[in-house]
Amino acid sequence: MLAINRFDDELRRILSRPDLDWILAEPHGVCPYLTLEYKCAEKSGKDSDAVCQIAVASVVWLTQRKKLREALGSSDMTDLRHYSIVLNSTKFRVWKTTCSGSGFSIQWIGTDSLGNPDGVQTYAEWWNAIHRWGLGPNAQSFKRDVEALWEKYKGCASSAAITPPISQIMAPPAPMSFSEE
Repeated sequence: MLAINRFDDELRRILSRPDLDWILAEPHGVCPYLTLEYKCAEKSGKDSDAVCQIAVASVVWLTQRKKLREALGSSDMTDLRHYSIVLNSTKFRVWKTTCSGSGFSIQWIGTDSLGNPDGVQTYAEWWNAIHRWGLGPNAQSFKRDVEALWEKYKGCASSAAITPPISQIMAPPAPMSFSEE
């Protein structure tokens, strides 16, 4: 998760406003881009359970980003995504969730074993690539969206203009689709 301390003082102050707390994933944390799910094969940890759990987590976080983008009047969601890594025993799988105007799509994009040096290297490459994207282009995109929302509404007499209606916050997420390469 991206921490608000990565942003300048003004943006941190804006994000700390009570009327903008719907943007925060948790206090001092915004814009989550990675979910890790651990399952233990010895304790009947199932990949199917993990996939359901990462699906829910990724859709929750992407819904927040989508709401922010929609508050700006934008329907372009092409750069919004969330990654998930499922670790089960010595195996790992990498998933990517994307969103569009019509819903969410969760796609399996990689797998390997942590039981050999090549698999560990592959895991490290995925881990680093996801964090480079999350702390780079993803963070900049989020920052632009928050700054644009602030510019759009900062002259309003009421902070209610910034906060989306409760029906929009509580609306059920759009449909999901799963695919494996």
